[in-house]
Amino acid sequence: MSERFYEIAPSLINYWRGVILFGLNTASYKFALGKSLLEFASLEKEFINMAELADRFSYHIAEHIKQSPKQSTRKGTVKFFDICEKFNSGEISKEELVEFTRKNAFNDVIKRFHIINGKEIPKQFYIDESKGSDGGGIRLTDHIHELTSSVPSESLSPEVEARWRL
Repeated sequence: MSERFYEIAPSLINYWRGVILFGLNTASYKFALGKSLLEFASLEKEFINMAELADRFSYHIAEHIKQSPKQSTRKGTVKFFDICEKFNSGEISKEELVEFTRKNAFNDVIKRFHIINGKEIPKQFYIDESKGSDGGGIRLTDHIHELTSSVPSESLSPEVEARWRL
């Protein structure tokens, strides 16, 4: 197997771009998660509870499907995108969208975000603390804060969106 650019030149920006470019994306969830992470890091947040994450995550999905309605053919993910479309058409409230997202959207993306070509990257952007009795959340690491302080999220977010639209 040939080496990847993020292995040849291991840097936070290359790990980030590796995740966005080559990480698993069967349902586009990693893109919404990536954009959410950038926003929270720019606000200098450390811990994001699952309700906060669901709010931003669902916002990005709902906004994206206004422009690109086809996102996935996987059975479980289609229902989530249908819920986002119902939100966009005013059939359900934001609270209903966020609650559905919190309960149903994070099963795989949280644990798989940092995986490229079957391996976890050595510098991760958050720690999964979602198994707490209170619903938990994720804890941003110094790596995401270093990344967004060296490369502004205003320039990283359009990269995520560009890849998402491919």
